Amino acid sequence: MAGLIDDDERQRLAGLKDGEGKPRFSPEELKPYSDKEKAGLLLTFNARRNKALPEGPIDFRNTDFLCIFSAAGFLFSDTVSFNGAIFSNWATFEGAIFSGAADFVGVTFSHFSLFFGATFSDSGDFDGVTFSDAANFAGVIFSSQAHFINTSFTGRTSFADCKFKTDPPDLRGADLHEASEWHGVTWPPIPENTEQAQAHLYAYEHLKKEMERLKKHEDEHVFFTRELRCREVIAGFPRHLVSRLYGGLSAYGWSILRPLQAMLALWAAGLMVLWPLGGPDYSALAQHTAMGLSFANLFALLPLRKEVFATTLETLSPLAHVVSAGQMLAGIVLLFLLGLALRNRFRMK
Repeated sequence: MAGLIDDDERQRLAGLKDGEGKPRFSPEELKPYSDKEKAGLLLTFNARRNKALPEGPIDFRNTDFLCIFSAAGFLFSDTVSFNGAIFSNWATFEGAIFSGAADFVGVTFSHFSLFFGATFSDSGDFDGVTFSDAANFAGVIFSSQAHFINTSFTGRTSFADCKFKTDPPDLRGADLHEASEWHGVTWPPIPENTEQAQAHLYAYEHLKKEMERLKKHEDEHVFFTRELRCREVIAGFPRHLVSRLYGGLSAYGWSILRPLQAMLALWAAGLMVLWPLGGPDYSALAQHTAMGLSFANLFALLPLRKEVFATTLETLSPLAHVVSAGQMLAGIVLLFLLGLALRNRFRMK
């Protein structure tokens, strides 16, 4: 609450401006509480909780906070519930630590809300919350589940540099604002059991769909990749092999370098066979011929192979024909993956 913040924080808030360059907070809003008001607030708080110290669960359900609310740096040592509360002014939980479950279900934030650098050691439930202004979750650590089901984000929203240690955020049914930021996020490891993988899959499916709607293609591919990796766990061996190969060769259609590296390795492998054993009766081919043929095999869709190496092809050893066929098939696949990565990287934003 603004009346309880220190002088340095009050001075910082007094200097904040809105979009029109006017002070965001009036002097009345930032006015410090008198000793009498502080005593009255403490008595009210103790009467509500029947305890002198903030130990045990904290209950702010259906509370209307009319002034600025500040719990910056506060340690909530047990569960806390703001279920159904209304914050009519600015609310900050910057750097707060929630040691127990935090219940914000159905809360209305009428002005901007700040959770920057907060830590949720247990679950954080924001289902059905209305963020009427900017919502800042940058740098937040979620050590357990984070729920934002049916949540409304109507202003700039930042999850930049968040750490989701065990579960991705569940935003099914939520409407993300166009100014949504997800850079620098640390995502949880892909689960090894199918039940957890299925739960992660649902979360990533919706995030991918939202990024597609917002035309954030790089973020969309991040969630697409994690969705596929969850599907691999669910599918199990051997059904996941094709998807794993797709991921390994192209980072699921995103890497330009990996197909090129695979083509270089395939060219070198072909050369190691064609050069010493590619000629008639498994005799050696000329080095430059073997190098050129191995390269041409990778681009079988071009007429280069038949036009330049027509005579050589007639005298190749059986092993060289098999190697060439393998190179041609693999080359087509790698060229497709290369083209897919180029399309995904440089398509219209």
